[in-house]
Amino acid sequence: MARLAAPRSAPGWFTLVFGSLAIARQLVAFVDTQPVMDEFSMDENSVRVFALLLLLVNSYDIIGALQDNWTVYCFSLVSRVFAAAVFGWVGGGWQNFVPIELGSAVVLAGCMWWSSRA
Repeated sequence: MARLAAPRSAPGWFTLVFGSLAIARQLVAFVDTQPVMDEFSMDENSVRVFALLLLLVNSYDIIGALQDNWTVYCFSLVSRVFAAAVFGWVGGGWQNFVPIELGSAVVLAGCMWWSSRA
């Protein structure tokens, strides 16, 4: 089993910080569902399930960052681009996530490139 330690690369640090912020946001959404319900026209249970799933995905990313697991970084990069495409296709309030997902994918790709040069 891989040992958990402080990230040793730029993508690890980015993934750790971004994932931690996302988890903090999902915990708030899990407790106070009304803003998310209003923005995305979802019922309370759907908001809580969505928040829980995002919390789990970001926990997976954090574990990958603490292991400096490049497979997790690649999976995260592809899934961010895929999520941006799906959110753009669905439209509505989901389109607000497209710049966040694409921006985080670009930053992650840049971090991966930077670390691979050394």
